[in-house]
This record gives sequence, structure tokens and C-alpha cells, in this order.
Amino acid sequence: MLVLAGNDAEAYEFRPYLSIEEQFTDNVELAPDNEKSDFITTVSPGLRVSGTGPGYAADLDYKIGVVKYARETDRDYLSHTGVFNGRLDLSRKLNLQLREQFVRSRDPAEPLSSQQATTSVGVIPSDRNRPISYRNILEPQIEYRFGSEDSVGARFRDNKYETDSAIFQDSREDSISPFLRYWITPRHGFAVDYEYVKGDFERTPDMDGHLARTRYIFRPKPSVSVWAEYMHTVRDFDSPGNSYRVVQPSLGTDYTFSPSLSGRLQAGWFAYKPDRGDNISEWALEAALLKRTPRVEANVTARKGYAEDYFAAENLGFAKSTRLSALLNYRLDREWSVGASGRVERAEFIGRTDKIWGMEGTIGYEPLRWLTLTLRFGRTRFDAGADFASYTENRITLQATAVYW
Repeated sequence: MLVLAGNDAEAYEFRPYLSIEEQFTDNVELAPDNEKSDFITTVSPGLRVSGTGPGYAADLDYKIGVVKYARETDRDYLSHTGVFNGRLDLSRKLNLQLREQFVRSRDPAEPLSSQQATTSVGVIPSDRNRPISYRNILEPQIEYRFGSEDSVGARFRDNKYETDSAIFQDSREDSISPFLRYWITPRHGFAVDYEYVKGDFERTPDMDGHLARTRYIFRPKPSVSVWAEYMHTVRDFDSPGNSYRVVQPSLGTDYTFSPSLSGRLQAGWFAYKPDRGDNISEWALEAALLKRTPRVEANVTARKGYAEDYFAAENLGFAKSTRLSALLNYRLDREWSVGASGRVERAEFIGRTDKIWGMEGTIGYEPLRWLTLTLRFGRTRFDAGADFASYTENRITLQATAVYW
């Protein structure tokens, strides 16, 4: 690690690293039958850069991967992964934030942005050719803080997705999201959010979308918050698309049991009203439990309601969604750590139902400060209700990462 110091309040770090990964998959084409196995070798040099100073902070993590297939050599390619986070304080109360993420990959399970992770279903596309996809997400934000917990601002997002697949489609999302957080008294506050989104799709009708959400919050004591929320979503498609709107009122609570344990419970209902087709009205429920200590990270989340699949490979739209996920990471000592994660999900789209089941285990070993060895093994089952779109894949991955200190 190279550390450069400017004045007393400035510091910069340059940390190059090298990762070598060997992965075995028993279904490289994600096929429903006649599966083909393969070994995938990835050599990834990378660089992490960070800097802090009076009124600013920034970090960049970029790596390029040389990916080689042992049998399907025509799939060899270069992967790219880059993430940038920056913050600039224009004054004591006004700040700018910027996040950008770029991914070039053949992996069907691409990472999602934070916004997508909370609103999208976990669809895993199943093109047997493993096409290369490109994802670039640019998310600037401006925020003015006029109290310890009071702020007003706006987020912007430019989300581009491109794919070499002949059966999937390119898309672009441009959105603006103003927000307001205000506490009238230490116990009573409210939050207001609005989002306008413009969706451009390669082959399906384009979309104008609106989402408005307001929440009243009552906090009887610092460890407890109780809130009532109303959310209204509109998706307006060009002809011949089927526009719709969704309303969802709900009640919820956040509770901090201890400094290391917190939970959330939310209950309500949603009503889906399309221009064409049947209306849908059902309960919406969510429960989550999070545990975090220096040695343990664990969370369990159960969710039932609705979700949307846009700006990804298939753009399947509205779905009734039920999801259960769990994560556990445990550090045994300074050198050894273990982890496990899993999820079960059912997404009922219009005319198609997806079922996803997945689990992964991890063993980490850090014999030296600059060297980390990781073994991952997992299994994914994806069923879209048709043989050509369903598959099972088992993966075993061994990774070694060396960081220059």
C-alpha cells in the first residue's frame, strides 16, 4: 500500500491487488438437460484508490479480468468491474455525492444497484450462450441538511444496460428523485419521496413512471420508531403496452433491541390496477432481523408483496413476489472465517411464474496480512415454468487475492 500525505488533514492510499480464481460449473450453458461442465479461470489485477481531505472523500476500486474457459474457449473474454464513491461538502450544510458502477461480464447473476436490490425480483436470465452484458450506473445526489436529522435534496440516476444476446434487449433508465426528511419534534417526523423515471427499451414499449411515497414517523424513544406509509406507483407505457398503477398503504415499526441487534416489521396491502386485465389486491408483509458484531454478521428477511423487473435482461414488468433470504458470516479467529447464504423466491408475472432457489457456503483463510484464500460452493435452481427456461447449476470456486501493503 502506498500512502501519500498532503497537509495534516489530507491522506491518499493506493493499494494494488491481484486475484486469481478457478471456478468449476456443472452447467456452463444453464441448460435444462444435457448439461455441459467447464472450468473457468480468471486472473484479475486491480487497484483501490482512496483519498480524504477537508470537505471531501473519494474511493475507487477497479479491476480487469482475463477470463478463460477450459472447454468452451470461444467464450474467453475480458471482464471489467469498477466502483467509484465520492462526497464533496460545498458548505457545512450542503453536499454533493456521486456513485458510479460499471460491469462488463458473462455472469448471468449480475450485481444490482442498491435501488434495484430493494425493488426488483431476482430474475436470473438463462441464455445458453452466456452473452456479454454491460451495465453502467451513474448516481449523483445533492443534499442540504438543515437539522441533525432534517434534509432536503434530489437523487439522479442514469442506468444503461446493453447485451450481446439475441433474445434479450438493451435498456436505459433516467430518473430524478427529490426527497424531504423533517422532524417536527424529537418524536414526530415525516418523509416524502417522489421519483420520475424515463425508460427506453430496445424492443418493447417505452415507459414514463412516477412513484410518490409519504411516511409519518412516531418515535416514542430512541430505540423504537412506528410509522404509517402510503405509496403510489404509475407505469405509463407507449402503445401497445399495458399501463398500470399500484397503491400500497402500510404500517411498520423499526426496533433496536441492542447496539448489535435490530429488526423491522411492516404490514399493509397493495392494489394493482392495469389498463387491461384483472385487478390484483393482496396483503404486503415484510419482516427483517439484523445482527452485527465484530465477529458476526447475520440477517434474515421475509417479504411478500409486489416487485418489478425493469432495466435488466428480460424486463418482465410487474410481479407478485414472495421472498425469503438469509445470510450468516462468522469470524472464527484472526485467520479463519465461514459464511452461508440462501434464498427462496417466487415471482408471478403476467403469463409466467419464476421460482428461484439458491444457497452458497464460504470458507475464508487469511494466513498473511496481504493474502486471502476463499472457497465458495453453491447451488442455484431456476424454474420459469417451461423446460427451455429452467436449469440447475452447481458451482465451486477457489480464489486467492494478494494485496500490496
